[in-house]
Amino acid sequence: MNHTESLILWYLRFNGYFTTPSLTTHPDFKKEAGSSDADVLAVRFQYSEERQRGFIFERDPRLIQEVPIDVVLVEVKSSACALNENWTNETHGNVEYALRWVGRWIDQAVNKIAKDVYKCGEWRDAGSGELVRFVCFGRAPSTTLKANYPMVSQLLFRDVIRYMRDRMNKNCYQVHRERWEPFIRCLGERFEAGRSDEEILEWIVGGVE
Repeated sequence: MNHTESLILWYLRFNGYFTTPSLTTHPDFKKEAGSSDADVLAVRFQYSEERQRGFIFERDPRLIQEVPIDVVLVEVKSSACALNENWTNETHGNVEYALRWVGRWIDQAVNKIAKDVYKCGEWRDAGSGELVRFVCFGRAPSTTLKANYPMVSQLLFRDVIRYMRDRMNKNCYQVHRERWEPFIRCLGERFEAGRSDEEILEWIVGGVE
């Protein structure tokens, strides 16, 4: 896993999402095209909250949707935001595959949900507000993606880094990172050393664990 994907995994975790990295889908037949990986498949429930001694850690309003269930299919790009064609091409059936893996909806509902996701980049239940959507992370926004999928959130690494810096260094009474994976420990050390956002961005984009 590269540093960009590790950054987004921790960002999602700090925002209350259960995450599954590198979910691999499989085509119907061995020689048929269409297999793909979701960089991250994540699910968040509306009342997720993290607190310590009464202090509630802030969640990022650029990401959070206050809905009962938020299922996100995450694409992470080291340059401009983009969606993988295997995820937008409905003939491959990858959105349906991912939704069946989540297991929240019966098969008939899965097919209806997927149609909206392929067309608009998201599906929202008119009654309950449950949400399934693409979310893209990258170094820069994409005008093409904005034109084709205006509802899809494009979140930039620099904003994620700023959020992570605040999350890891503000109002936390005790920070124990000894059991955390190497990436997040190194990120915390860079924050504590006063490295700039740009320096950290270059380390993240160029790094592989």
